[in-house]
Amino acid sequence: MRPCLLGVAILAACSRPPATVVPAPAPAPAPAPPAPPAPDRGAFVFTEGGEPTGRETFSLQQVGDHQVLRTQVIALSPMRDTLEGELETDAQGAPIRAAFQRQIANSTYTYRLGGAPLVLEITQNNDPQRTEREVADGPIATYVVGPETATLTPLCKVTGEVALPTLGGVLDFWRYQVEAYRAAPLGALRRVVVLRGAEMELVCEGERLIAGGTRAHDTWFVRDGHAPALAALQAAGPLPPHAWKHPAVAREPWHPSSTYLVDGMIVIHDARTWVDRLTAVDVGTGAQLAQRDLPTGFDQAMQCAPMTGGRLACVHRATRMLQVLDAATLTMVAELGPVLLAAMPTAADAEFWRLANILGDLLYVAVDDVGLNRVRIDVGRRTAQVATYPEAWNPRGIADPAACRQVSALTFGRARLEVSRSASGLVLEHTVGKAQRRQPLPAAYADPSLFECPTGGPYVINQDAARSALVRITPEGTTLWTTPLGGAPFVRASGPHLLVVLDDGPQRVMALDAATGRITWSVARRLPSR
Repeated sequence: MRPCLLGVAILAACSRPPATVVPAPAPAPAPAPPAPPAPDRGAFVFTEGGEPTGRETFSLQQVGDHQVLRTQVIALSPMRDTLEGELETDAQGAPIRAAFQRQIANSTYTYRLGGAPLVLEITQNNDPQRTEREVADGPIATYVVGPETATLTPLCKVTGEVALPTLGGVLDFWRYQVEAYRAAPLGALRRVVVLRGAEMELVCEGERLIAGGTRAHDTWFVRDGHAPALAALQAAGPLPPHAWKHPAVAREPWHPSSTYLVDGMIVIHDARTWVDRLTAVDVGTGAQLAQRDLPTGFDQAMQCAPMTGGRLACVHRATRMLQVLDAATLTMVAELGPVLLAAMPTAADAEFWRLANILGDLLYVAVDDVGLNRVRIDVGRRTAQVATYPEAWNPRGIADPAACRQVSALTFGRARLEVSRSASGLVLEHTVGKAQRRQPLPAAYADPSLFECPTGGPYVINQDAARSALVRITPEGTTLWTTPLGGAPFVRASGPHLLVVLDDGPQRVMALDAATGRITWSVARRLPSR
């Protein structure tokens, strides 16, 4: 029965009309993704002394959680310098990559930033041999070297006082860090002060940069349509002096500035951002006598010169510093900046202070870049007066008895020595009357010069930095000794020593025995690893 019943059931099912099928509801359409925010577009106009100097157009676009800034600058100068490129950052303004070109006169500089860790490469005129490569040794918070003003936008977020790590080239001011602080607002507008030598003030509308400038140089910029914000900034007047902290950057190398010979002592002058370091060394032994750091400016422009009585005069243009130091202890003997300003109050606004000459106890200080304004200061009496022509321009000054003199030829009685170039290479010519002897110089002598020093001589110096050497010869041209140096040299004389100051290489100063050429002591260069 069960099979039959099953068949009947199937037949009955087949004979029924088909059931109505109700379609499933269609899924709701997915919401359209939100449109990316429109780029923030604008232009800045630059002025100096009220005259237009350039224009920058830019766009700042959100791409995911990143921002891409594109900018173009045209400077209204005779050479019409230009800059164009883009910078990509994360949401906090930390750089991810950058690529831009700067045209200055007849040179083109290409900047490329990227990688992990970040690497900055700066190439001049597309020449791989002229490429500077800087590698970040830690996280970089911001990149403001370029493309230009719009890159300062992340600084609108600054609260309090900060020193933000950054990356730049050797000649970039913001090479290691950006210092900034939030100042009193301008009504509803934020005001952030950034240090770039002189203080630069930024005006922000929320987190949008709209105006700014540097009062000391009367240079300003303003975004199109925001002239009232710039007018309010200019009318607000200068801010109270700020006590900048200038945190040291351990990886920044010391750059050699000068070396001074002062009454049996050497004072070595090195500099890096915000500080100049003086180190006093005994000429006879190379032992360090004293060391002093002087807070100065970013431009490594402190200038010093030896005085009589074992003293050193130092001046710095940005900080209006004018001091006389005891060379052995580097302690201050006299602070003369206020004395100078009492004689010439307008010097407070001068951009340059420099030592024009030293005559005994008198200092002649120029307070502009062309030297038209000078002040004569009597160090002993602490008095000053505006110097007049011709005395201020032509004082005899202090002779340097230690100077070695580069010459084209040397004469000893009837004999004459001269370095010349022949078909076979460089030769040392020795001429007596009509008789001439030519002595070939080694092939390594790429850039030889003849020198004479108070210690005797003559000497031949190969000034090619990679293969530099000092050679003492007889008046007949015979070699007495040869000492490799390892850097481009500058030579002084002191008693039985030749003091060799090197522009590069592992040593900063070397003392050679003038009789034998043996190195008696040396001071190593201060170049911390980066």
